[in-house]
Amino acid sequence: MEIRPTNGVSGSGPIQPKRRTPPAAAPDSVSRAGGDNVQISEVARLLSRLQSVPDVRSDRVAEVRAAIEKGDYETPDKIRTAVDRIFDDLVGR
Repeated sequence: MEIRPTNGVSGSGPIQPKRRTPPAAAPDSVSRAGGDNVQISEVARLLSRLQSVPDVRSDRVAEVRAAIEKGDYETPDKIRTAVDRIFDDLVGR
């Protein structure tokens, strides 16, 4: 019996990984020389801040809801204060 070579197929050899060029660093990224980089979106930042918001005080919510239904709660000063507080929370003051 005669064994002949197969058309250019050789035995096993070392496997070489493909070389990738790293993407260019974006202005809003953290990068180390030769390492990975991380980009954090504005949505991710807001979601992170939402985790630090205190739990809802359901007793206070029920009290305010009842006052609104009776018409005793909505005054221009209270609405202005609520809007100011929400704005301050959103912009991080």
